Amino acid sequence: MDCVRTSIREKAASVTCVYRRDEESMPGSRKEVLAAKEEGVEFLYLKSPKKLIGDERGNVIGVRFVDMELGKPDASGRCSVSEVEDTERVISADIVILALGFDNEKFKWLTDNGIKTNAWGAVEVDETGMTSVEGVFAGGDNVRGADLVVTAALDGREAAFGMLDYIFENENIQAEKLS
Repeated sequence: MDCVRTSIREKAASVTCVYRRDEESMPGSRKEVLAAKEEGVEFLYLKSPKKLIGDERGNVIGVRFVDMELGKPDASGRCSVSEVEDTERVISADIVILALGFDNEKFKWLTDNGIKTNAWGAVEVDETGMTSVEGVFAGGDNVRGADLVVTAALDGREAAFGMLDYIFENENIQAEKLS
């Protein structure tokens, strides 16, 4: 919503937010969606981007979309989505902002090194930001999934405090072992 509302406020000729699910499934604040509509943002639901379309000079001139349909809900209650055959069409655009929620990558090297991840591939941490490997810390999107930059910065700050506590605790342990 930040992207579309900022774009409309910067006097874009038109702003369209395209979402692959229906409005009820849209994450985020209902209040912000309503405010965006009131500001003039158009919403297209149940459409998924397939390809950016460019002209001969490489400028974006549109996006190819395909219609989507909702399937049955999974265990969490969220409906699956699938493409509707033969529904691709191009929507003209001169600027495209990709503001897509991305799932965490399930990096094999994390689990190979003993770092536990959850079902979505996010790194599991304790309240200090420490992972399942002692002395290894994580934060931001890698832990909580796609979120705000300021939240990632906060996670980094909190993990830094966790690291300091860890270092001081282990320094005292090492000092006790030496005496």
